[in-house]
This record gives sequence, C-alpha cells and structure tokens, in this order.
Amino acid sequence: QQQEVAPSAAVLFGNVEFVTQEQVVSVLRDYANQKSLWAANNRKKVQGDEVLCAVFGEAEVAGTVEQLSAQFMKGCKKFHKVTAPQRGAAAGTKTSIRPGAPPKVTIRTDTRRGHAVTLVRGLDQYGLDAEELAAELKKVLAGSTTVEDGELMVQGFWDVALKNHLDKAG
Repeated sequence: QQQEVAPSAAVLFGNVEFVTQEQVVSVLRDYANQKSLWAANNRKKVQGDEVLCAVFGEAEVAGTVEQLSAQFMKGCKKFHKVTAPQRGAAAGTKTSIRPGAPPKVTIRTDTRRGHAVTLVRGLDQYGLDAEELAAELKKVLAGSTTVEDGELMVQGFWDVALKNHLDKAG
C-alpha cells in the first residue's frame, strides 16, 4: 500500500508523490540521525524539531520512528499500485496507481463433485483476463482450469503455487 505525500512533507520526502510505510520509517530514521534528534534518555525515541512539527502539524512531536511513521500514514490518503499484463508476455505490463486500499483476491481450496479444486476470486478488479490466466495456469501447473462466474477454478490443491505465481506476476 502506498500513501499520497502531503505538500508539507516535501521537506523530508522531496519530489515524491507516493510513499510506503517502509519508506517513511527509513526517511524519519535518516532525518533523526542527520539532525541528532534522538532523546538523550531513550535512544529509540525521536524528539521532533520545527521541521517535523510542521510536517505533522503539531506543536510537539515525540515517539519512536515506527510510532511517528504510523501517525504520518494515518493522515495520508491510501493508494495501491496495480501491475497488470498487457495482451500476453510480449506486450509487457502496465502499472497504475489507484485510490483506496487494494482489493482482495481470495484463493481457497474446496471440493467439487468429489474432486479437490483451488478457487481464485477477485482477479477482475485488477484488470486481469481470467480466461488468459486460466490458459497460462493450465500450462504452468499442468492441470485442468476453467472460469465460472468470474471465479477461476484449478483442479487440485494449488493454493500456495497460485499465490506464488500471482505474487511473481505483480
């Protein structure tokens, strides 16, 4: 998940439009080291200066880097990055930033007509063509695949392999 950077935070983040929690932690830690903002009695705590107070919009800022980053992220709008294939592997991928939290893709195993199957739902929200993915998975997993009512069904217990394949695809 990514967050939109407020204009007041440009002092810390520069010309970056979106940041992740890990990036905020890294920037705050580097800034605290650079300006020697660590509390004398607690090396894990940061005592904010006027720049941090302006970024957070408060008169006084103090806490661990993790606490401050969580506080910063609460005040930002949520966005997520979607990377989707464009008409086969030869055409490459398209990356876009969308508002809100990322939609959920569910992968679960079930039994249909006495056979073990793995079901994947929610791929359409990412712009993935379920029929193309089914054809690709048929080759990768060497199993039967089908699409019914927007739900991808793969014969067998492939939940871990499917998760890894989708994570690798972006």
